[in-house]
Amino acid sequence: MNKTLIIGNRGRMGRRYSAILEHLGQNSTGIDISETATLSDYSHVIVCTPTPTHFEFTIKAVMENVPHILCEKPLCGDSAKAKRVAYLRTKSDIRVVCNWAFVSEKTVLQPRSHDVEYSNWMTGNDGQEWDCCQLYYLARSRPTIKRGPVFRASINGLPVTLTDIDRSYVDMLNHWYKAPQALWGLTDAIAMEQIVERVMS
Repeated sequence: MNKTLIIGNRGRMGRRYSAILEHLGQNSTGIDISETATLSDYSHVIVCTPTPTHFEFTIKAVMENVPHILCEKPLCGDSAKAKRVAYLRTKSDIRVVCNWAFVSEKTVLQPRSHDVEYSNWMTGNDGQEWDCCQLYYLARSRPTIKRGPVFRASINGLPVTLTDIDRSYVDMLNHWYKAPQALWGLTDAIAMEQIVERVMS
């Protein structure tokens, strides 16, 4: 039976993941970043801590041989640093949050293949480029990303609603348990960070 640990469960994303796993009937528990747990006791670990600690907790999960690791994006905000994970000899399957790939109910969206438009007023501590790193990676060319008073988004001209976003997280996590290869892996995480670094340079 799957046993999942959410690291960073008190934050907004941790609370989201907890609600989703309860909905999916998955056995899960959570810890705050100040708490400790034996990660090897779990089949699945979700890292949804503050961005500067993503890399630290992902490495910890790898070193404790957690079979399935899902890290919030970006993996660390530094592609050169992210590549270090790729050099580790590990049996862990590392995936990065890619809920935007699941906004369509019909298909899983593939990277670098879509026309993307996005407008939102809300920006997190990492800045708009990192907030939108999934969109940069999904887009076939540079996406149209703006700051605006109302959330608006579209993929290939089709609108994406906030309800679609909520559902996409559910679909992503459901795939993580049943078909994890549908989620973006370590190579994708590195490529996504490289794209954002070029945008910001």
